[in-house]
Amino acid sequence: MPGVKTEQEREFTDRYNTLLTQLAGKLEVIDKENRTIITEILNFKKSLSEFKNEVDTTKFEKLANNTLWEMKTQIHYLKQPPIVLRTIVFLTVLSILTILATGYLYRDRNEWRNEATYWYKQSDQYKTIQTNKK
Repeated sequence: MPGVKTEQEREFTDRYNTLLTQLAGKLEVIDKENRTIITEILNFKKSLSEFKNEVDTTKFEKLANNTLWEMKTQIHYLKQPPIVLRTIVFLTVLSILTILATGYLYRDRNEWRNEATYWYKQSDQYKTIQTNKK
């Protein structure tokens, strides 16, 4: 049986060797394809660098600047309190000032009235004294 085993080993090694040679051949083909792909990519890269053109971006810059300006104005507008709120605050302050001014004028009027009645009484007394002297 040792002869059979060696024959089986030979057959196995022969199959293994044929598989290895087939794999080696396929690897060579894959290697050649990879090299051709790499050379094509490098050639394409060189051709792209040769055809490099300047792109006029002034229109895009103007559009971008306009968009940024509009966004800034909108943000500024949104940060401002609404016109209704400003109007309510203004009317409230105006009402408070009007109430204070009215109170001051009312107090002043009462003081003037009290002073006027005092001086009116004084003048009446003076007139009665003058009439009594005659």
